Amino acid sequence: MMQILRDLTPLNRAVCSRGYDQAAEYLCDELPFRVISFPVSLLHKRWVIPPSWDVEEAKITKDGRTLYDGTAHALGVIGLSKSFSGKVSLNELRRHLHYDHRYDDSIPFHYRQQFRSWDRDWGFCIPKRLFDQLAPGDYEVVIRTTEVPGELKILEYQHRGSLGFTIVLGGNLDHAGVANDGLAGCVVGLEVMRRLRNRTTKFTYSLVLSPGIIGSELYLARLSQQERGRILERPEKPLRSSQKRRALFSRPVTDSDHKFKLAPRKRRKRLRPMAGDVNAQFAHDCDGFVAHLRRLRSGRVHLKSSRGLVAK
Repeated sequence: MMQILRDLTPLNRAVCSRGYDQAAEYLCDELPFRVISFPVSLLHKRWVIPPSWDVEEAKITKDGRTLYDGTAHALGVIGLSKSFSGKVSLNELRRHLHYDHRYDDSIPFHYRQQFRSWDRDWGFCIPKRLFDQLAPGDYEVVIRTTEVPGELKILEYQHRGSLGFTIVLGGNLDHAGVANDGLAGCVVGLEVMRRLRNRTTKFTYSLVLSPGIIGSELYLARLSQQERGRILERPEKPLRSSQKRRALFSRPVTDSDHKFKLAPRKRRKRLRPMAGDVNAQFAHDCDGFVAHLRRLRSGRVHLKSSRGLVAK
């Protein structure tokens, strides 16, 4: 699991990109996923699939000295940045620099433009320490990107059970340069499916790896009403004062999860507890695995510091 994180974290896994395709191919070698593709031309309820976008060159220089190389880290250039080349003042440069004021040496994740491909600007994500060190004067900026029509790809692997209900495990595969937001969930889901492959289970389990939000919307949209009706909502734990057993709840799954979340409270409460001994069914499917996951939770994944990218 940790090796997969080490291999895939550094990739520029934008929604549509070479890095995302490389990650998809890598994971298909680990598990026989089905690849579901959506063309860039597809429009779904105002969701626009962005073009395939990759960064070829990204530098900030002053007086012939390179102060920042945006290709040194997958987060170094804002997602779906426009190409730009020219000389700018310090004030103009600062308008295009993004940093996290809480941490001196961390590079933030700027993702908003991936969902607004029709309204974009150029920019860098940098450590706060570098932002504070910038001196007055003019700077040479180069951001060179390539954009081509591409495809949004979703990976799906399904382990069939004896009951007519499906539990979907989902992970966001598109968060470039980040291990603990999306990719870690993908890797844990992969391990769950590996351990279920040789088991006879009650529930059907689906692992769906996709770009965040837009991928989930497109995945649900392609399911039939009958398929959506088989998806269980989530496992619920009782309050400490309650002696009730854990239950799985199902609810009508529409083609948009956000539509349900924005529904009136009364409608959202219409969750149907599953009949039968759900604890026993879970024990049958996941015996020993929950304890294994609890042990994994004690670990932490740390990314390499961006301190080395700061001009001294």
